[in-house]
This record gives sequence, C-alpha cells and structure tokens, in this order.
Amino acid sequence: SLGDVDAILVSGDIAFKGHVSEYDAAKKWLERLAAKVGCKKQRIYVVPGNHDVDRGVFQKVGGARNAVEMISKAGDNDAREKELNNQLSLADSAENMFAPIAAYNLFAAKYDCQSTPDRLRWKQKLRLNQHTVLMLHGLNSCIVSGIPGNDETPGKLYMGARQLNVPRADGTVNLVMAHHPPDWMS
Repeated sequence: SLGDVDAILVSGDIAFKGHVSEYDAAKKWLERLAAKVGCKKQRIYVVPGNHDVDRGVFQKVGGARNAVEMISKAGDNDAREKELNNQLSLADSAENMFAPIAAYNLFAAKYDCQSTPDRLRWKQKLRLNQHTVLMLHGLNSCIVSGIPGNDETPGKLYMGARQLNVPRADGTVNLVMAHHPPDWMS
C-alpha cells in the first residue's frame, strides 16, 4: 500500500564463511526480493560484515595475515593509521589485505559496493526531493577482522580516517552504513 521500495540496504554478514556459493544464493534472493518490492537492482547497497571474511585465506595467504596483524597490533589509533597507510602503499600488502573478502567483492561489484585498497568506502547520492540529497556512505568495518585470536570485541575494531571522514553539506543528509556499530570501533 506504500508503493515501491526505493532502495535495499544490507549491512553485512551476507555470507557465513565468505564463500562464492553463499554470494550466489544471496544475489538470487536479493534480486527476487527487489523485483517483488519494485526496487531496481541498481538500488541494492551492501557492506561487508565479519562473516563475509573468508578466514581460511589467512592460512593460505600468509601475507594477508601479516598485513592485517601489522595494523591490528600497531598500538594506539595513530600508530594503526600510520600502519594502515603503510600497508595500503605497498601493492602486495594492499592486495593481500583484501584477499579474505575477494568473494564478497565479486558479489558487491554487481551493486558497485566493492571495497578495494583504492576504495575503502563507497558513496552513492540519492535525490530525496528537489532540495535534499541522501548521501549513502558504505564503510568496511572488517578490514582488520577475521584473524584467529584477534580481539574483535566492542571498542577493539579499527577503521582508518580515510573511511570515517564524512563531509557535511547543505541540503545533504548523510547515512553511514557499516556492519559493526560505532561502539565496536576503537
């Protein structure tokens, strides 16, 4: 009775173990849902959750574990920020950091919501009316996540400044999407 749905927002844990077959099922389900509620496929927006991290990659790709641990164990947030930027500046390390979410990224690319070393967050502008824009910001709260033994409790996860800088502008309503709530971030 309310009409078509304008957008579908999915805040992570699309998969359970970050495997391709899980994303194939999720794509079919989401696109069936979108068709039933009158939402365009281009208006499906996703961010990864910790279950979208393929933890098995940390055993197969040693560089993935090393890059993420270097950031996780760097110390305070200033030291983590410096290490995150260092790891992202090294092509092999940057690629390794995103190997655990490779299957997620293949899925998310269909909706232009993938997370890469050059694109730690995505943003999308949606017009609400002639005077107001809704700016969606999709954050990846799982970059430093998934390593066995890593402390992933409230207050311990880390997102760098590149993701968290959300500018304010007149006529713009910002909506931040992330899997983990703010109190989980250090």
